[in-house]
Amino acid sequence: MEDTKSVKGIVKRGVTELVTQGLTFNDNVLDRKTNNYLASIFFDDQKAGVAFLDLSTGEFMTAQGSKEYVAKLFQGFNPAEVILSKAHRTELEHLFGDEYLTHAIDEWVYGSTFGYEKLVNHFNTNSLKGFGIEGMHQAIIAAGAVLHYLEETEHKEMGHILSISRIDEEKYVWLDKFTIRNLELVYAQHDGGVPLIDILDETITPMGSRLLKKWVVLPLKEISAIQDRLAMVSAFFDDQELLEQIRTYLKPIGDVERLISKVAVGRINPREMGQLKKALINTIPVKELLEQSKISELKKLADQINPCDFLLEKIDTTLKDDVPIVSNQGNIIKDGVDTELDELRKIAFSGKDYLVQIQQREVERTGIPSLKIAYNKVFGYYLEVSNAHKDKVPEEWIR
Repeated sequence: MEDTKSVKGIVKRGVTELVTQGLTFNDNVLDRKTNNYLASIFFDDQKAGVAFLDLSTGEFMTAQGSKEYVAKLFQGFNPAEVILSKAHRTELEHLFGDEYLTHAIDEWVYGSTFGYEKLVNHFNTNSLKGFGIEGMHQAIIAAGAVLHYLEETEHKEMGHILSISRIDEEKYVWLDKFTIRNLELVYAQHDGGVPLIDILDETITPMGSRLLKKWVVLPLKEISAIQDRLAMVSAFFDDQELLEQIRTYLKPIGDVERLISKVAVGRINPREMGQLKKALINTIPVKELLEQSKISELKKLADQINPCDFLLEKIDTTLKDDVPIVSNQGNIIKDGVDTELDELRKIAFSGKDYLVQIQQREVERTGIPSLKIAYNKVFGYYLEVSNAHKDKVPEEWIR
């Protein structure tokens, strides 16, 4: 946790993050086309509560119902890791066997008051009514345990988890694991097989791919929502020119959802910040194209897009165009942004000129015409004065 060059002896060490299958920002671990959910489950006599968090995107959801309903949710969201109370391990094994990677935590974490306080403190609200989960006893307990687990694993920066949504049982057709497997919706049953999602997925952004996979395993049941979705598809199908124009601008956008999560937790690197700038630049024409459309569904989409003008301008005026991945390599901030940085750069990259300026300045100040700047490995740079001019040396100089 310290620079070895500036510390004598042993450098300070500490645990900064505990990486688990369900909690990571690492692009080498995450699948761009799949959400990486941490699940929390709570059982009582009547119902079970469950919460799902994708730390890499900030998506946070919760639900409650029968154990069979919760089992179907698990099949749909397919969590990478499951946390639960130590007292309920047997119930989870009875429900899923050893299908999921689990981690049991202390029983007191799954307390009603504890979970409620965790959530209202995190979202800085007086209640959970605005999220539609007030009174959902089991769901709140499961969700509160997620926030506790984040703190325990040193994930204390949680500013990108802005909301929690309720998974409504009535909105979707809930598919059990046998249906998902037999229909080969997302995974092929045999080597070399092609699941349905591979046929359907012609998306060109990671966000679109993750959303489509969610749509496939959670089919809509509400007729109005189905019609809205079909109207959107028809609008693009009928205007192929608009579709191709928008696809052109979407291709360079990259994974904005995970990039902004990295910004929120302070884990974004300079090159990724440059990618965010590129994404914002390409968002502007997408919004303009949708606004020009005569179709109301597309105009609604345009209204939901925030071009983030201030943020784009800030990145553009601060960040250089070609930046390194690692911040300690420098060459990140543009000239003219910070006076002190500009001065230090001048010293670093125009060293000889800087030394000449010092020499000329001191010659004028002291009246010693033969004053020189010399260097050796013991003292570094120093001012050299001949014996004949030693009387002109200022008092503040140190021999």
